[in-house]
Amino acid sequence: KLILSYFLPIGIGYAGAMFYIFTNHMLCQMTSINDPLVNSVSLKIPKLFDVLHLDFSYHTEHHIFPGINSDYYPVVQKLLQAHYPERFNLLEAGEVWRLLMQTPRHHQNDTTFTDWSGEKSVLCPLSHPLKDEADLENCIR
Repeated sequence: KLILSYFLPIGIGYAGAMFYIFTNHMLCQMTSINDPLVNSVSLKIPKLFDVLHLDFSYHTEHHIFPGINSDYYPVVQKLLQAHYPERFNLLEAGEVWRLLMQTPRHHQNDTTFTDWSGEKSVLCPLSHPLKDEADLENCIR
C-alpha cells in the first residue's frame, strides 16, 4: 500500500518534471550571453496538459518574462513567432523527445554534443547560425 499511495505518485510527478526539464533545455546550444530564444525550448502540447501543468510548456516565454502572469504566455508566444520565427524554438513534445533520444548529452563546444567518451559528435539539432557575438547581442536588443 505504501508503494502505491506514496512512492508511485512521487515517481510519476518526478518523471513529469524531468520530462519538462530535459525537453526545455537539453537540445539547445550554449551561449556566452543568456539568450532564451536560443538556449530554451517551448513545447506544443495539448491544452489539457498546459492547464494541469500550469503552462510549463511555455518555457521560452517564461525565461523572457519570468514575472508575467502565465495567462499571457500564449500572446507572448504569438509575438515571438511573428518577430523571431527563425530563432524561436517551438516544437512538438514528441519531436523534442525523439531528438533527445538520438543526441548525446554532453557539450563538446557551444554547438556540438558528444558522448561521455568523446567518440561521437553531433551538431546541436536546434543550433542557430550567428556570425559573431555582436550578432547575438544585436538579436537580444
